Amino acid sequence: MIRVLVIVVALMVAVMLGLGGLIHFNIIPDITGGLIKPMEGKVENAPPPGPPPRVDPIFLNMAPFSIPVIQNKEVTGNIYFALRLEMYPTADGRVAKALPQLHDLYLRALFQMVPDMMTERTTPDYRAIKARLKVITERVVGTGQVKDVIVMSAFTR
Repeated sequence: MIRVLVIVVALMVAVMLGLGGLIHFNIIPDITGGLIKPMEGKVENAPPPGPPPRVDPIFLNMAPFSIPVIQNKEVTGNIYFALRLEMYPTADGRVAKALPQLHDLYLRALFQMVPDMMTERTTPDYRAIKARLKVITERVVGTGQVKDVIVMSAFTR
């Protein structure tokens, strides 16, 4: 008899805890008259929050560069670069205004870097080139204007 009573009480407790959980998580309406507090913040017909709005990247193309590779006082080849600047969405028109100056400074830096690289390697170190050009860009137009300097294409001839 005691076993039956323990089983009945255990079943009643399990059913009551199950109903309490269903009410707490707003699966069934509250039938207890406010004894169990439902979970806050759940709105039935609210649309789910979407992803943040997409911001399209802004690019600024530059005229291509032709850099001669000079080794032992003779031209052994040429390297052609096509560059593109990726702008921040908050960038103003300073970069477009400074484009001729950037082109000149990039050309000077490439004339200095590329022949030195080609004495040790067969191809230029594009990571080092991008890093150097990014530093030059930030010195000319300031930080927060250009996100990245992209090498669109480069080939040796």
